[in-house]
Amino acid sequence: MDGVITTGLIYISLIIQVFSSGIFEMAILSIYNGNGRRSDGHCCVGSNEYCNDQCRTFVTACLLQHTTKVPELPECIFGNSSTAVLGGNVVLSQTLNDFELSTLMIRFQFSWPAVFTLVVDVRHDNDNHLSQNDSSQLILRSIVSETIYPPSFWYSQTTTGEDKSIQYTYRVICDDNYYGAGCEVFCRSRNDSFGHYVCDQDGTKLCLPGWEGEFCQTAMCWDRCNMSHGFCYEPFQCSCLIGWEGESCDQCIRKPGCINGYCHEPWQCICKGDWTGNDCNIDLNYCHKYDPCERSGTCLPDNQKNFTCECVVGYTGAFCESVICEDRYCQNGGNCSISSIGCECPEKYYGPHCEFRKLTCDETDCMNGGSCIPTQTGTMCNCTKGFTGENCKSDIDECNSSPCKYGGICKDGVDGYICDCRDGYTGNNCDIIMDPCMGITCFHNGTCVASSSDFSGSCLCSQGYTGHRCEIVINPCTDVECQNGAHCTSISSGFGFQCICPAGYNGVYCEIRSDPCQYITCANGGTCKSYTNHYICICDPHYGGKHCTSVLMPADETVSERPGNDIIPVVKNGYTEEDDDDTEEDDEGRQYTEEDDMLNVGSTRKKMTNVGSTRKKMTC
Repeated sequence: MDGVITTGLIYISLIIQVFSSGIFEMAILSIYNGNGRRSDGHCCVGSNEYCNDQCRTFVTACLLQHTTKVPELPECIFGNSSTAVLGGNVVLSQTLNDFELSTLMIRFQFSWPAVFTLVVDVRHDNDNHLSQNDSSQLILRSIVSETIYPPSFWYSQTTTGEDKSIQYTYRVICDDNYYGAGCEVFCRSRNDSFGHYVCDQDGTKLCLPGWEGEFCQTAMCWDRCNMSHGFCYEPFQCSCLIGWEGESCDQCIRKPGCINGYCHEPWQCICKGDWTGNDCNIDLNYCHKYDPCERSGTCLPDNQKNFTCECVVGYTGAFCESVICEDRYCQNGGNCSISSIGCECPEKYYGPHCEFRKLTCDETDCMNGGSCIPTQTGTMCNCTKGFTGENCKSDIDECNSSPCKYGGICKDGVDGYICDCRDGYTGNNCDIIMDPCMGITCFHNGTCVASSSDFSGSCLCSQGYTGHRCEIVINPCTDVECQNGAHCTSISSGFGFQCICPAGYNGVYCEIRSDPCQYITCANGGTCKSYTNHYICICDPHYGGKHCTSVLMPADETVSERPGNDIIPVVKNGYTEEDDDDTEEDDEGRQYTEEDDMLNVGSTRKKMTNVGSTRKKMTC
């Protein structure tokens, strides 16, 4: 017993030291109690011989440290749980309407020890109080000693007794956000000011992109961010400390109001070059640059307001611009007024000293049609258009603005100008480009082209036409001489000519004598002979016909009257052509006839006569 207490204290100590959270789950699959009796053999309901009613069955689960000796009433140091009454002598999970009725959960908030002992008791509810301490109501006990780590699969257990059995499964899982073998690792994914991470299957924090540190609370920065003057509140966004600015927080902020200065540290105003003053707004060279003092006043540098003018006698003001009246200062009867700091002039005079006399329009000569207008200081001339200057005596030169474009020459006039344009341009300002072909019509598909020398247009005629507007059709036979009696004619398109040659001639000008044998083939070794306007074939002694295609019969043979046989007509000297009286000359100028050509056949053939229409002898 002491050993049990000591072990319990050790586990209690572990529970205090480590905070964990998980669940031991057990699911009942089936319970069987065939006789309806308790473990001591007595009936749950009725006498010992006959059990006249079923047991009221419920289940308890006790989770304790690993042990090989389980007492009758064990101390459930890791926790315990029980069900409601599940049914009678037979309980099946599929018959239970509510899954939770058959599921027991033991929550724990300590580091799961991995090694444990589970005591499962099937009990009879005798007094409707689901008593777990009445050992007499025990029906069946199942003990499991095991080592498992979360998260685990379901383990299955079956325990049997005398006509009794229970089948159940169990497992250990960690609560949400708890990980590790003992559910002691706490990790909850978050993305807020306390951290930016997710948890892996072991509960290790994995920082979201752009975050680092133990709890992923530190935003990552670019290398160019000056960490002495800035920080990253969001990943890769350089936020500057007070007094610094710029993309990398490396530029100090000058003192407010600093004009011509710079800084090395925030709120400084270090003056540049020739500038001074608290805000670097005083120019030490102001007098030299601007010479602000009038009326011969002397400019002195001033560290408070750039300069001070030291005025000569008779003048005052910041720029010595005001006159101080003295005796004999005002002329022509003017009066010196101290209050107005100047002279009060008579009606006909004006100026600082009343030194100028006002003219009247009677005394003003406005020229070139100008009109006189009275003013506070005298008169002025209102000039007519085209004139300007004192008394309107100057003619305005409108050509000063160079209004003529593209090389046009401007000629000034009164209140206007005239542009003398170059060839090819027109318009008041020579700004319109002329088309030299405008108004020119070229006939017969002729094309107008512009001349580059004199800006004129001319017609480029199509083939077969000429004339200023391509209106004349060219006769192609004008200079053509057709030979050998041929005559010239223009072809149908009108762009060429053709010589119509007589028989026996060809060529462009009919200058070539034709050869009738050029396209003739004499068969069986025959030779073609040309004449003026025809030809003959000189045949081999064994053949005849116009092109030597017929076979000649010997003199002592007869002609058989057979279908398809050619009947050879009477031949003359081996020819089938009729006599021809044409006489030709050879290359040496000697005359010959067709008869002369036929004599070349030889005397081995005889003339064939009396060719009948039946089978007859042929006689020579």
